[in-house]
Amino acid sequence: VVQKEAPIIILDPGHGGMDEGGSSNGTEEKDINLRLALSLKDKLVEYGFTVILTRETDSEVSLTDRAELARKMQGDLLISIHQNTCEYEEVSGIEIWYDKTSRKENERLARLMQQYLVANTGAMDRGIMETDTLYVIRECGMPACLVETGFLSNTDECRLLTEEKYCDKLVQGMADAVWYYFYPKKMYLTFDDGP
Repeated sequence: VVQKEAPIIILDPGHGGMDEGGSSNGTEEKDINLRLALSLKDKLVEYGFTVILTRETDSEVSLTDRAELARKMQGDLLISIHQNTCEYEEVSGIEIWYDKTSRKENERLARLMQQYLVANTGAMDRGIMETDTLYVIRECGMPACLVETGFLSNTDECRLLTEEKYCDKLVQGMADAVWYYFYPKKMYLTFDDGP
């Protein structure tokens, strides 16, 4: 039996360096994005995936370079991690964006990501959104989605996004979605305590 190599997952922590992304109450999007991506990398490696990040430090990487790296590394899947903001503080929740023009698998990935993230966190389900304007997920050359894990402009959600326990739920949801995307007929169980 020939063993297939582990799927290659490209994680794209949005923004970085001078590009802080959204911010609220001293919390910057670029920092949350990177922290989630590094934690998700560890979880996916534990699941047996090969994982490459478009940035591993607080550095600015152009959208072109992010997409080019993903293509060069011949990834099987790309997840771009972001946080949302809105002028209305009461708006909250998780939404997933996918490119409608390139690959039909994008919508399947987006649906799985939304399903697992909302189930794991209990956050408001803002649904999945089609677009053709988000450069990295459009140009990376593989199934991809952009995850907006919450609203920094919402005081309660911003606080949650700085808490390790809640971020662990987000990471677990994203990891489970990736697992199910590749292995829909298998289940991966972890036992944290008890026999």
